Amino acid sequence: MHFDFDASETTDILIRNLAFVQALAAAERTYRLIFGSQLSLLRALNVGRPKTDSEMRPFYERAKKKNPKFYGLYPYEDWRDFLRGQSLITHDKDLDVYGISKLGRSFLEWMQAKV
Repeated sequence: MHFDFDASETTDILIRNLAFVQALAAAERTYRLIFGSQLSLLRALNVGRPKTDSEMRPFYERAKKKNPKFYGLYPYEDWRDFLRGQSLITHDKDLDVYGISKLGRSFLEWMQAKV
């Protein structure tokens, strides 16, 4: 790329490109770390209403039943909180329900485009 380093447009272009690359890297990192069971929950939240812990737990329990050795050492709360920590879901404390976040929807869109 041949940019004029003194032009303000160059700074704007580089900042936008940096933000895009950072978002792409975050999506790739999440994709490497997320479990299929968590993706299933995320997809369900994307098309449905927010869910309580008791409504989300079956997604975890199905995975635990298929992989008892792994999930035996990995509690539900850690499984759920990975999604919260990645800002893919949000928690409404007043209603005590979880819903998909804007970032979660963007992540699913990115995954769909990747395929």
